[in-house]
Amino acid sequence: MLLKIKYAMAIGVLLASQGVFAGCELFEHANYQGDSLFAMENEEIEYVGDEWNDQFSSIQVTEECTFEGYEHANFQGAHVNYDQDVEFFGESWNDRISSFVCACVE
Repeated sequence: MLLKIKYAMAIGVLLASQGVFAGCELFEHANYQGDSLFAMENEEIEYVGDEWNDQFSSIQVTEECTFEGYEHANFQGAHVNYDQDVEFFGESWNDRISSFVCACVE
């Protein structure tokens, strides 16, 4: 699973640099700072891994995508939806996401 996440991050970085990225990018800190994790369009991550679990504070979401984050692995527990960029999740969702879906329409 960790290898899949690292591979997706590398592809996401490449596509973002070329302006063709569609999906969601989660950031370690507020204001899109720190390390980031790219989720390609229509990607489902059952568990972000121990390194990323409960580490996200902001997100950028491309126009045609919606992010649905869950507080536990396997899409369990409370969830939140974002269809636009969020500079800071706030106290309610900061450092709380463990699994997610990045759904995009073409």
